[in-house]
Amino acid sequence: MKASGRPAEEFLAEFSAHLDGRGAWRRRVEAEMRDGLSCAISDVQTEDLDADEAERRVLRDWGSPRELAEQFNGIGSVANAGRLAGRILIATPVLAVAWALVVLLSRDPWPTEPTFIFIATRLLGASVTIAVVCSAAILIDRRRAVLRGRAPSWAAVWACAGTAAANLVLIAMLIYRAGSGPSAISWALAALPGLLTPTLLGLTLRDVRRIRAARVPRQ
Repeated sequence: MKASGRPAEEFLAEFSAHLDGRGAWRRRVEAEMRDGLSCAISDVQTEDLDADEAERRVLRDWGSPRELAEQFNGIGSVANAGRLAGRILIATPVLAVAWALVVLLSRDPWPTEPTFIFIATRLLGASVTIAVVCSAAILIDRRRAVLRGRAPSWAAVWACAGTAAANLVLIAMLIYRAGSGPSAISWALAALPGLLTPTLLGLTLRDVRRIRAARVPRQ
């Protein structure tokens, strides 16, 4: 006997309503949940237990669809945090080398380093350090984050703050340097890092927003 399927469909609909994320990840989770539910019902069904009763028993054993969705949301937030951290740790040294080459291969407009550049360089270093250290903390804490069912949002926020601060300081330094003369910056060399730097910030902001908005299990 085949189950009516209505309770299972209602269960899956509620699960989807509380599931965060979009795209391929969401479709994969929903497909796995549907397949798992179907297999569980088939496994429970016996000659003494019809399909409808087997369906009700499995749904009762599985518990709240909202709680299940929140568990998957927690896994998704950990994955987002890992992507954020890995991206920052890979992109930061690449961008640092790229911007260093822009400065070294451009004409030096000052006989001595201006006070503004001196201060801005230290602020830039501090901002980058915050972003890198917090990103490393995310990866170090990743296994425990999976067990907790949630990403360390504080580390993601501070990594994003460090990245944003570095962008602002860098923009201020470029404006200051460009104001000293038309050839003070090699714009041909600055084009690629100038595109990648705000892209990194945009992706970081997106991931932080997803991490903080994730509906995860309450501790």
